[in-house]
Amino acid sequence: MDICKKNECTGCFACISACVHDCITMQENEYGESHPVVDEKKCVHCNACINACPNNSPKFEYRWPKKCYASWITKKEKRRICASGGIGTILSEFVINYKKGVVFGTVYDENFTPRVSYTECIEGIERFKGSKYVQSIVGEKTYHDVKLFLKDNRFVLFIGTPCQIAGLKTFLKKDYDNLITVDLICHGVSPTCYFKEEIGYLSNKYKIKNLTDIRFRGNDDNNF
Repeated sequence: MDICKKNECTGCFACISACVHDCITMQENEYGESHPVVDEKKCVHCNACINACPNNSPKFEYRWPKKCYASWITKKEKRRICASGGIGTILSEFVINYKKGVVFGTVYDENFTPRVSYTECIEGIERFKGSKYVQSIVGEKTYHDVKLFLKDNRFVLFIGTPCQIAGLKTFLKKDYDNLITVDLICHGVSPTCYFKEEIGYLSNKYKIKNLTDIRFRGNDDNNF
């Protein structure tokens, strides 16, 4: 069965998060894109996955922004390894320091696969810094973790691509006063496997044996 039109699927993980029968897995197609595949033998056709998919929900169109600001962190050292002005960092610090909340963002795991994770401490924000420019993996538990924190009256900041936030919103099914979502302006991201192939190519080309960090863009000499 198709949860939504295949050409509209963004791999946001909303459907797999909503399935309580554990019958959906994310699998890569021939282009390396991750899409949900339903095990028909386990599926009970409850339509929870279909209802959770943002592509099956009414679209809200905002023709004009209500307000527009340009801003950046004034402390240069704090902004140094941020990809732009460090707004994600300053928002994260606000939520953790003043709201005693939780911040969700994208980090690299030990294999340099970008994954959505969360932190409750200031030190954890460092791993979120820097644009990743490839599709991060939301995972099956992420939206559930967000919901648990919200129901526990914790303040939550979720930074992600518009499709990931759309998936979170339709999974939650309602608005929460203690949730702040930040959509990155996204012009489309490549599958994670392309990124891993590029890492392998550059490691071989430059004889890199011990890769410790990856940066796409920054405010220092380590640019691109």
